[in-house]
Amino acid sequence: MADCFVYMWNSLVMLNLNLKLQLFPYFCYMNPDLELQLKTLPSEPGVYRYYDKNGQLLYVGKAKHLKKRVLSYFNKNLSGYRTRIMVGKIHRLETTIVPSEYDALLLENNLIKEHQPFYNVMLKDDKSYPWICVKNENFPRIFLTRTMIKDGSEYFGPYAKVRPAKVLLDTIKHIYKIRTCNLNLAPAKIAEGKYKVCLEYHIKNCEGPCEMLETKENYDQKIDAIRGIIKGDFRQAKEYLVKQMTKYAENLEGRSMLVKKAKPLPVECIVRGFLAGSGWKEYRQTGAVCGITLPAGLSESDRLEEPIFTPSTKAEI
Repeated sequence: MADCFVYMWNSLVMLNLNLKLQLFPYFCYMNPDLELQLKTLPSEPGVYRYYDKNGQLLYVGKAKHLKKRVLSYFNKNLSGYRTRIMVGKIHRLETTIVPSEYDALLLENNLIKEHQPFYNVMLKDDKSYPWICVKNENFPRIFLTRTMIKDGSEYFGPYAKVRPAKVLLDTIKHIYKIRTCNLNLAPAKIAEGKYKVCLEYHIKNCEGPCEMLETKENYDQKIDAIRGIIKGDFRQAKEYLVKQMTKYAENLEGRSMLVKKAKPLPVECIVRGFLAGSGWKEYRQTGAVCGITLPAGLSESDRLEEPIFTPSTKAEI
């Protein structure tokens, strides 16, 4: 029994010793150039990249404080065998300083997707951060997506948080009326009359390109302006809004003139040809409603041949 225990103990000691010998070179020997880089690391936010002796990219990471983050990898108390092996392979590192932690996040995401480092587990796929997509199609749609499809479509982003992207899209759709349907609006299909306008058209959210109620030239102008908004260029959008405000102001002024000229009518007057409310009371007392003489002998349930409107009522309608 004792011999068995001693044998097991010696096996564990040898196993532990072999593991230490494997990791010993990683911590005891360091490339002088790498050591100098570690001593001169910046303290700003940015992205760091680890390379092996063959120049192969091992890992890409971001940091709010580059010096603290990178030096933490060379601590002997590292947890995880995979991380220890990676640190042992580091031959040199590169850093990129950016203005903020947000910029570091976006740069890290782009670098991981471009180079696919072996020791990066997260962010390798295309479903990490949301993008705004301008679809490559006739009468392009604009929508939020987490999947990039290489079909010629334009992608703007990525966005570190989905809410700002959604707010931006909602703002765009309030300014410009663009389609949201998934129809294939090929010119031949539109010419054949295969599609009909939907509810979005009737509630004034779309101008009906599916029935050629909107020209492609006008729609493409809106898409160009939207591209500018996403990129931060608001000149076209500003010009469009000024035109819209001028248009609405003119309509409002015309409406105001009609209202000023019109004589307000009581709500209780004759509505759609029926005598009702105070209109009936006024008729019994004077034989007229709103200044219009009516035939004698009418009852409250009688329907007139035509609804009674004064000139002011027609102006308001």
